[in-house]
Amino acid sequence: MDKIIAPKLRKGDTVGLLAVSGDIKDFSRIEKAKVLFEQQGYNVVVSDTAKTRKNYLCAEDETRAQTLNEFFKNPDIKAIIACRGGYGAIRILDKIDYETIKNNPKFFGGYSDITALQLMIYKKTGLVTYNAPMAYSDFGTEINDYTKQSFFNALKNDI
Repeated sequence: MDKIIAPKLRKGDTVGLLAVSGDIKDFSRIEKAKVLFEQQGYNVVVSDTAKTRKNYLCAEDETRAQTLNEFFKNPDIKAIIACRGGYGAIRILDKIDYETIKNNPKFFGGYSDITALQLMIYKKTGLVTYNAPMAYSDFGTEINDYTKQSFFNALKNDI
């Protein structure tokens, strides 16, 4: 299978902040991440699952998978950044539309539990994904300038 590299981002492109694992206990951190991305010149869409909770997860398995699939289908969203890890991503691996992902390659970043999604996406589609800071866990807190600059350079394929 050929490796797929997502197109680079430009100012004005839309970044999706996607919750597909653990619940978001403090939504103000997602808002802080959103503002940071907007300050970098991007439009931002936050998944509805960032605002819901199902026990310790952000939503039911089907809802989380459907949201991921919708973010990849949406032609306006050029990059997807996971909000956070935490148990739950592995539960949706069999519900992901890998053909849609293959046909709509986007920058997809995260770490921790999100790694299960990244590895399966690469295995099934060839899309290269990125171990990257996340909205809630990193951009929603105090992130150092080196990490922030390195991330935004990678997002633009300017490395």
